[in-house]
Amino acid sequence: MNRKIRFRQQRIYKLKIAIVIFLFLAMLFSGLLVVDLNKSYVMYGEPRIELFKLEMLASDKCNVNILNSKFTLDLKYLIKDINSVKAYFYGEK
Repeated sequence: MNRKIRFRQQRIYKLKIAIVIFLFLAMLFSGLLVVDLNKSYVMYGEPRIELFKLEMLASDKCNVNILNSKFTLDLKYLIKDINSVKAYFYGEK
């Protein structure tokens, strides 16, 4: 088997592996989402996603809840950087 065919087969094999991994992760996350929606529908009477939540506490603070692990993000530096980028592209206002 010559070199060109061998490397083509390896490339196709790696592509198949990547597709299988992507499909596995997509099925896993969709299954978790369905279970979470059904659980909250049974417990609270309305379907809602509870695996991942974002709550704004103030204009510059955000509370992130991932699998009941809570942490707070301070967004004032991010907002300041975004405003400086906007000022650079749109001019000083």
